[in-house]
Amino acid sequence: LDIIFFHIDQNIFNMGGFKLTYFNARGRAEVIRLLLKAGNKEFEDVRITKEEWPELKAKTPTGFLPTLETPCGKTLVQSMAICRFLAHKFGYYPEDSIYDIERAIAQVNDIFDELYRIFFSPEEKKEEMRKEFSENKGKAHLKALQKFLEEKEGGFFAGSKVTLADLCLITCMDYLKAHYSSLLEDFPKISAHYDAVLQAVPAVADWIKTRPETAM
Repeated sequence: LDIIFFHIDQNIFNMGGFKLTYFNARGRAEVIRLLLKAGNKEFEDVRITKEEWPELKAKTPTGFLPTLETPCGKTLVQSMAICRFLAHKFGYYPEDSIYDIERAIAQVNDIFDELYRIFFSPEEKKEEMRKEFSENKGKAHLKALQKFLEEKEGGFFAGSKVTLADLCLITCMDYLKAHYSSLLEDFPKISAHYDAVLQAVPAVADWIKTRPETAM
């Protein structure tokens, strides 16, 4: 990872003028937004429509979003590569905690995979899938995640400091709080973690209060 990190001009992180392009959703761009806020970086939050996407798609490096344009003219792609890069630069990816961070991210992504599957499923199947998530898969994933948090000292996945893993859980919790609040009643440690992250990083809390409201 360090080889990739140091190939990009170090001076871009002393500048403003980032441009994040994604759809009008939290989705795969929200952790990037949280990191930019946590790093106190100004950015243009470009949200395109489905109608605009076909024309823009051919102009993107990979044909997928999000993309992040830096002040020095480089365009970064692949959401988690962007997240790890920014987290490394902003101090949210400490090298001595990489295993814990990556383990937590993987567990959060297991939950996200289920939520995305439900969100994009045919409408007639959603109720049954939500029930299955609440009673089985979602509950099992949250139980494992809470157990991991309980094993850590300091309240966060890497101890006493917020990292990329904690910000990833924030984005997952935003959706769970809105659509599966009764499920979260069984996991008070995870709910307390959400509040602790927002208290530790006020810029992220401010963003969540003022950002556009979207379904996902």
